[in-house]
Amino acid sequence: MAVALSTGIIAVPASAALTEYRGVETQAAWESAVGSWQTMDFTGFAPGQHLTDEYEAEFGVVFTDPTNFVDLESQNIYPNDGWGLVTGTFAQYIEFELGEPIDAIAFFHPGSLIVTLWLGDDLVGQGGDAHPAPGNFFGITSTMPFDRVRIDDQAGIGFVDDIRRGMAVPGPGVLAMLVGGLLGPGGRGRRG
Repeated sequence: MAVALSTGIIAVPASAALTEYRGVETQAAWESAVGSWQTMDFTGFAPGQHLTDEYEAEFGVVFTDPTNFVDLESQNIYPNDGWGLVTGTFAQYIEFELGEPIDAIAFFHPGSLIVTLWLGDDLVGQGGDAHPAPGNFFGITSTMPFDRVRIDDQAGIGFVDDIRRGMAVPGPGVLAMLVGGLLGPGGRGRRG
């Protein structure tokens, strides 16, 4: 019975409720809501390098878009450390998959962006920031986890500085064990 109940708890809805944090004045609120995150800062790579699995071991992130490349500060658009990630051409995007689902993402950017989130092939939600400014902050927290992120620039070439990913959220197996343990006799899990 606990397994059937836990399956109902972890079903993925058509879309999640997203909370968006737009502008540098909201950065502290995102940090407070998330609590803990990891930062991909793109330093240590050669300018012009196309990223794929360079962040997989440390962050569980694999970039899947065909045109991204590491960019060294040239237009005052990466104020955090002078390094960023850029789409290769107009109308392209930055996309990456995560080894484990998360429920929060943020980054700095100078443009007008649309961010789309998926869990597998299911759309979790979409948000955006239409307030271009160098070093602008944009973050999202979601009520449902996601494992794929796409960042589209509405005006052409997308520039991103310091992507922050929230920590992994428990997967279905972990949630089922937690719910099963909570619903079992005396709040304890079964013994074999």
